[in-house]
Amino acid sequence: MASNEASFQNNIFYSVNAPSASGWRYQGNDYGSWALWKAAEGANDTAFADPLFRSTTDFRLKAGSPAINAGVDVGLTTDFLGKPIRGVPDIGAYEFYGATGGMMMGLGVGF
Repeated sequence: MASNEASFQNNIFYSVNAPSASGWRYQGNDYGSWALWKAAEGANDTAFADPLFRSTTDFRLKAGSPAINAGVDVGLTTDFLGKPIRGVPDIGAYEFYGATGGMMMGLGVGF
């Protein structure tokens, strides 16, 4: 990959529009669907799904989020709030600790 190219790996994309909606753009090309964009990017490790954030201003994950256990270990030991990362990382800045805030063993956060 050239140094001026972006790479999208281990991400969850979401839009209020259906994943087949037009508007996907990559390297100056327009794609009519999520599947066509994903094939052009070669992004087999990405997903199009609602990440289930707690709210539009609170990006911690709710139970059942597809981001839980979907990250990649990049060597971090704590999340954005300083909580320890345990088990398979989650996608995002915050470790999932459950709805009550208590730690759920085996869940973690990755970036």
